[in-house]
Amino acid sequence: MQTPHILIVEDEIVTRNTLKSIFEAEGYVVHEATDGEEMNNVLSEHDINLVIMDINLPGKKRFITCS
Repeated sequence: MQTPHILIVEDEIVTRNTLKSIFEAEGYVVHEATDGEEMNNVLSEHDINLVIMDINLPGKKRFITCS
């Protein structure tokens, strides 16, 4: 079985690093993004199994990012 990949989309570095440490300790492969544009780049380059996303990302199109 392939190791699941998680994408954390969070602009706050402390929160992002904390989540990354927790999931990596459990054996997951963790990818990071700080905004919707980075998220889309990661999604186009990797097979992501789960996205954990801050709902208060900066930018005008933050809700469109989910669609």
